[in-house]
Amino acid sequence: MSKKDEKEKEIDEEEIEEDEVDENDKAPDATDQIDDLQEEKPEVVTKKRRKKPFAFKIPTKSEYSKPILAKLKASDDNVKALYSQIRNELSKLYELKFKSLVGADVYYLGDDRIVIIRVYDRSLKVYFDLKPKNYDAKKYHFQDVSDIKKYETAPLMLKVKSSRSFKYILYFIGEIEKEYKLKSKDVKYVPYMEDFDSSSKELMEFYGKGSIVKNSCVFEKADVLSDAILAKVILLKNTPKIPVASRIIGEISVGELSAAFDKKYIITLNLLKEVGLLGTDINYLRINSLGTCYHAITVAADYFEDQAAKMIILSGGSVIKLVG
Repeated sequence: MSKKDEKEKEIDEEEIEEDEVDENDKAPDATDQIDDLQEEKPEVVTKKRRKKPFAFKIPTKSEYSKPILAKLKASDDNVKALYSQIRNELSKLYELKFKSLVGADVYYLGDDRIVIIRVYDRSLKVYFDLKPKNYDAKKYHFQDVSDIKKYETAPLMLKVKSSRSFKYILYFIGEIEKEYKLKSKDVKYVPYMEDFDSSSKELMEFYGKGSIVKNSCVFEKADVLSDAILAKVILLKNTPKIPVASRIIGEISVGELSAAFDKKYIITLNLLKEVGLLGTDINYLRINSLGTCYHAITVAADYFEDQAAKMIILSGGSVIKLVG
């Protein structure tokens, strides 16, 4: 068998017959056949498997982390108390701006992340924008995590489990105050977790059971969820900011999304482009409240109408707002 035949066989074994050709056989029909193949030089058509349109499943450890309020609910009482104490101490440094992101609470000074709080079942991890080399790790029981890229700007990490480790937190909050020459003031103690439990009963039910309303939701029923609760359940994800002048806006309704996708998928702009629901030139996604949200969906977009966000949440889904 000639090398050309072998190549053609590898391309598509079903379409190429196995012909035994003797190297010394000069039969004109065989030669003509080879010459014809060389002259035509047919393009090799690779059979591509059709992509499944809904292939973006939520991974076990997704970049869209579990909301910190959900983690607090699942944590033990000691962690809840420590979290509340740390928040109150940091609130005294009123120049720091607080933002609750997906999976973490962050305190900013301008655009710089100064303190990061992460919640686990039986502990908290608090990251400070301080140089670890300036402190005794054995004395203060911290870890240098500067080799982890996402903590390069806050590399000094303490794991908090008890009142003993909490005193080190107080020390480093004081160091932050001195390092950045921050002003402080006395504030009234806020029982964050008590407030969370009492004023957010709907929210606790949402995180605990998966949804407030387990069936579909239409526009008219969306106001069952208050604006205050909506603000607490919307997740935030940092993304590069798109200047207003450069935005090419694509808009789609909650009804269309819930009809096309189920709860297994994170609905993103890239996914909508992939399946042909939006044009490939779109770079800014808006979600409107038309239609019915038939079941739980997870949507990440630049802008949500309030009613649209409420419809998604009331159907047991998640709203991820992209912020730049």
